[in-house]
This record gives sequence, structure tokens and C-alpha cells, in this order.
Amino acid sequence: MNVKNSIIPALSNNNHELFHSNLWQWLIEQDHSFVKVFFDKFKIDNYEEVKREDKHLDLTIIDNDNNYYIIENKVKSIPSKRQLEEYKTKIDKKKKINKKSYLLISLMQPQKDMLSNGWEGMSYLDMSKKLKKFVKKSNKKIIKKYKYLLIEYCKYIEYMDNEITNNKYVSEKKYFIDENKIEGSILKDTLKKIKMEKLKEYMQGKLNKYNEELSKKGYAYRVFTGFYNTYPTLTIRICDKEKLKTDKKHQGIEIQIEGKQYRFMVRIKKRLKKDSWETALNIFGKTGFIVPNSKIENKDGKKIIHGYVSSMEGDHCNYKGKYEGDIDGVYQYYNLEDIKYKDLAERVCKDFEEISKNILSKEKFKEYFTK
Repeated sequence: MNVKNSIIPALSNNNHELFHSNLWQWLIEQDHSFVKVFFDKFKIDNYEEVKREDKHLDLTIIDNDNNYYIIENKVKSIPSKRQLEEYKTKIDKKKKINKKSYLLISLMQPQKDMLSNGWEGMSYLDMSKKLKKFVKKSNKKIIKKYKYLLIEYCKYIEYMDNEITNNKYVSEKKYFIDENKIEGSILKDTLKKIKMEKLKEYMQGKLNKYNEELSKKGYAYRVFTGFYNTYPTLTIRICDKEKLKTDKKHQGIEIQIEGKQYRFMVRIKKRLKKDSWETALNIFGKTGFIVPNSKIENKDGKKIIHGYVSSMEGDHCNYKGKYEGDIDGVYQYYNLEDIKYKDLAERVCKDFEEISKNILSKEKFKEYFTK
């Protein structure tokens, strides 16, 4: 498919997920049998209505028996297990619902543990194959009228799937600083997110060996991704294991990978006026995790952080509760180059062990992560 000559990317450019969800809603309203593309056992004669963004859910299909069929759509963003669980909890609280079915439609395959607790999964490619059959079988004039456009839509989905499945930028186990490999792709941001998800999966596999050791000390870790200012971010956060179960905002130690930066971050809660990023800088600077200004080396006019060149202008970076209310943070970073996953994981594991030895093993630091 020559995607540049297709009308579909132009129609969907502003918001991919809204475009697809709106199209699916329109198809369901024009021909109720389209629901069976998603839910095979749906009884067409029982159809009542379809809702968009009800309780922040992409599509909610309701039948006359008050059965709910929920669709969560992920195309440019990455599915999150926590988000799926939160959505399901919202619906489960409704007392008048009879039966509930949950379906995640995603461009990339979700992680193995994500589709649990009642959620099923379907790829965009499988959905498009079913849509083609639906278009051929539908007797509705409006569907026949837009048959060409719907087939073009299916071809576009095939193009997106091929971009992700066969893209060497995504498949190669290497962290790339240079994005020339995906320059010009209409799925550039999506490819970057998926690439970071691949690194996340790889890193989780390498860090599993630390679970027991951290737990004995009262800590746990979480590996997650985000997307800020066109950059995907991988965060490995170590914090109190009980707070990790209940709180969304955590004080703790972090290793972050974003763009050209490998970061060392401390986040503490502002319990008292004196507790802030300055506290974190002073206290954790003594551990070597955050390098004190007096100990930062310079080589050829460039700062050296943990043995690597850094382009930081100052001796650290900080934020004052900008993103998470009462949590302050301070961090330093060194510059990353293209690096294999294996070598990057070795760095993270080494830093993990240093954190465990110099910080997590000492009782005096615990209050900064628990109170």
C-alpha cells in the first residue's frame, strides 16, 4: 500500500484512537451485526445502544438484557494492565448490569500478564480481517456505499501492522539514540513507544532476580514507561513495598532512561518545610548515588557522572512537586550512546546492586521512603 496516496492517514492524523473508535461506533449504529466482529456471541436482535467515552471507556455496547460489552482501544498508546483493571473496577461497581465482556483492541501485542481478570485481546490486524468479511456480507446500503473506503481502511491497518512487525528499529535488541531509522514514518511516535516497551520487557526479565532480596529489606520495584515531549521514558522505581501496592505517588529511588539521558533520581515527600529536593541532594549525595558538586569530575571541559560524560549545565536537575503534588525530585544524568539491551541491562543491574548496598540496607534512609 502506498500510504501517502491513501485518504485514511489524513482522516485519522489528529487523533488515531478517536478516529478508529468513532468509525467503529458509526459502523455499529449503521449495521448492528458489526458488533460480532468484536464479540462472536453477541445477539444482534438484542442490540440496544453503543456509547462513546462512557466512564472513559472507548466503546460500551449494551443489549436489551442489560449485558455490557466493553472495548478499550489502543493504537498510538501502549496498553496498561493497571488502566485495564481500573476500567473494569468502574464497571463492576455498577449493580444493575447483568453480564460483562471486556475486549482490548491493540496495534501491538500486549504483555502476557496483561490480559487477566476478565479481559480478552484482539489485534488490529485480526479486527481488519473480520471487517473485510463484514463489508462483503452486509446488506446495508450505507455500508455498500462506503465499501471502497472501508476496504482502504483495512489496507491501512495492514500497513500499520507491517510497519511494527517488520521494522528493524523495533525488533533489534539495541537502544538507539539516532532516530533516522524511523524518520518519515507516520507511526514514528508509536514505534518509539513500542521500542521502549520491548526494552521494558527485556529489563524486567533481567531484574527479576532482585525481587526476593528487595522484599526482605521491605522494598519492591516497578518498571514502567511514559511518553513526555516526544520522548518515551523507561523508569525503574524502587520504593517501599507496601506503598507500591496502594499509592500511585511514590517517594523512592529511580533509574530513568529517556532519549540521550541515563538518569539517577531521588524522589521524597514534602512532610516538613525542610523536606525537598535540597534534602534529597544533601542526604543521598553522601551515598554516591547523587554525586555532590564537589566530587563531580571534569574532563576536557565536560562533566563526568558515574564514569560517563554528561551534558548537564549545572550539577543536578530538580523539580518541586510539578508532576505529583507533594513529591519533590532531584536527578543527575550522563549521556547515552547507541547501546545493546544486554549492555544496558548490565549497567542497570550494577546500579541496582549499588543502591541495595549503599541505601536500602541502611535503616536511616527508610524514613524518606515510608513516611
